[in-house]
Amino acid sequence: MKKLFTKAFLGVLAAGISTVAFAQEAAEAAAPVEGGVHQALKTKFIEGSADFMSFVAIALILGLAFVLERIIYLNLADVNPNGMLNEIEAALDRGDVDGAKAIARDTRGPIASIAYQGLMRIDQGIDVVEKSIVAYGG
Repeated sequence: MKKLFTKAFLGVLAAGISTVAFAQEAAEAAAPVEGGVHQALKTKFIEGSADFMSFVAIALILGLAFVLERIIYLNLADVNPNGMLNEIEAALDRGDVDGAKAIARDTRGPIASIAYQGLMRIDQGIDVVEKSIVAYGG
């Protein structure tokens, strides 16, 4: 979903940039506008023609889509890290390393991913686990 949104956003952005570039070339070929590009944009905005306002509407829709996607993603990624770490610790106290890995793997969020990387290397010693956590967290 994130990759699709990024590709669509960059595609629209590239199309907008090329449109602006062609419009600037056409404006340079025609008679120069007094006040420059800013004055021309302000005039177009005040006139409110469908051509210019469609770009404003597209920017509004893309901005709202981006904001809503971030809100939804961040709300779904909300995890109680203390509870998750307590569950992992309890599983490790029981000697259930695979259960601790399953808890970390099935929980979303960066803390669970970092804990999972450490648990993957638990049999290699504490130094390797610490380096793995630091490397993945960085």
